[in-house]
Amino acid sequence: MNKLNIQLGYYDLLSNNSELYNVHFHINGNNIELKLRNPDDNHLQIKLNMALKKVTLQGKIYSYEPIFTSKSNANLLLTNTLGYLEHGDIMLIRLSSPGGKVTLTPTGMIVNHI
Repeated sequence: MNKLNIQLGYYDLLSNNSELYNVHFHINGNNIELKLRNPDDNHLQIKLNMALKKVTLQGKIYSYEPIFTSKSNANLLLTNTLGYLEHGDIMLIRLSSPGGKVTLTPTGMIVNHI
C-alpha cells in the first residue's frame, strides 16, 4: 500500500457537507503510518499510527494512536471516524477472489489491489 494513491471522501446528506482527503500510507515493519491531507485546505493535516497487535484467520488487528492534527478537527465529518477508532482495535481484512484482492477497513473503505 506504500505506492497507492488513495482519496477518502465523506459526505453528509443532511448538511450537504463533504470532505476529501488524500491518504498516504507508510508501512514500516509491523507499523502503518497514515497521513491524511485535504487537497482543498493544505493547512489541514492528520497523522495516525497503527501498530500490529495480532494476526487472526479473519485479518490483522492493529492498535490506533493519533499522532498529529494541524488544526482543530471538531467540525470535520472525519472526526466521528477518528473518535471511533480511538476506542478499539482496527481489523484489516484481505479478501481474495478470481477477480483480484481487496482490503476492507472497519470504516467501510475498500482498497482494490489491481
